[in-house]
Amino acid sequence: MKYIYVSDRTKDTFVKDIKEKNNIHFPYKTIKKNKNSRGIFLINMGKIIGYTHVAYTEESKKHILHILWVFLEEEFRGKKICYELLKRTIIKHEKNKGKPNLIKIVIAQGMGMLKCSLRVFKELNYKIKIYKNEYNQIMNNKDFDIEEDINKLKSISYEKAIEIEEKNKEYDIWYSLFFYKKYFKYVK
Repeated sequence: MKYIYVSDRTKDTFVKDIKEKNNIHFPYKTIKKNKNSRGIFLINMGKIIGYTHVAYTEESKKHILHILWVFLEEEFRGKKICYELLKRTIIKHEKNKGKPNLIKIVIAQGMGMLKCSLRVFKELNYKIKIYKNEYNQIMNNKDFDIEEDINKLKSISYEKAIEIEEKNKEYDIWYSLFFYKKYFKYVK
C-alpha cells in the first residue's frame, strides 16, 4: 500500500497509472483546484482504496483545519487502515508552518469513524471540544435547530465523546468535534 500526499502544488503522476476509474477522482480534482485543500490518497494494487480530504478554513475569524472527508473502501475497513490514513493526515498538518491548532471534524459517519478519530487524536495528545449548544442539544433533548458558535466551545473527555455518539443514535444529527493541542516553544 502506498500513501500519497496531494495538494494544488504537488506534481502527481499516480493518477494516470490508476487502473480503475471510480468516484474517488472527484475529491482528487477538488483538492487540485483549491489552494486551501489537501489530502492523502491510499493506493493498493493500482487502485485508490481510500483518501482524506481536508481544508484550511476560517470560522468566525478563527483559523481551523476542517477534516471534510475520510473514506476507505468497504473491504479494507476494520483493519486499522483508516486509523493510519487519518494519522498520516494529522501528522502532515502538524509539520506545516503557521498551522492552526484547532481541527474540526463533523461526526456523521457513526461510531466506527468516531472511534478511529478518537484513537488517532488521543495518541497524538489532542484535547477535545464541542460546540456548547450542540452538547446541550444532544444530551438534554433540546431544540435541534440551533446556531453553532465556535467562540463557545466546551471541553469534553474522550469517554464523553463516545457517550454523546451513543445518545445521538436516536436523533441521528450531525455534530462537530474540535481537537486541539497547545504548541510550546522551547526556551533556554
